[in-house]
Amino acid sequence: MDGKNNARTSKEIVGKITGGNLSILQTSIGTNWEIGTADKILIIEDVAEPPYRIDRMLEHLYQAKKLDSLKAVVFGAFHQCGDKVIDALNRIALVLENKSVPVFKTEMIGHGYYNYPFIYGSNTGIIANSEKRVYNEARSSLIKNLARLP
Repeated sequence: MDGKNNARTSKEIVGKITGGNLSILQTSIGTNWEIGTADKILIIEDVAEPPYRIDRMLEHLYQAKKLDSLKAVVFGAFHQCGDKVIDALNRIALVLENKSVPVFKTEMIGHGYYNYPFIYGSNTGIIANSEKRVYNEARSSLIKNLARLP
């Protein structure tokens, strides 16, 4: 991730939010509370997981088809996960980009210093342009400067 604006054109991506902590999302697969991701904006973050486990959990979501039919993915903070975690995020971002799923990264969601809230199930949008803003149903700007991955 180089932090550059790689958004090709100004595009509005709208969908309902789902997601959360990657460890919990991955653990939900095969249970009655399994996460539904079709036609949604998936937000993923985690804390204190080594990069090889992050990679394994993302691969499990991919193999379980939880990354199919998404509107977009927003990777939040991976606090205390080590410097190499970006390699795992970039790897899955490349797979998703090949499926035409836009992928973004922000440090404003997660277990770090910043922890901006999202309302699950709310209609949310990402305007992918030079300002790369995320807004909620009320269209109030929540996050600026999303970095496009990869």
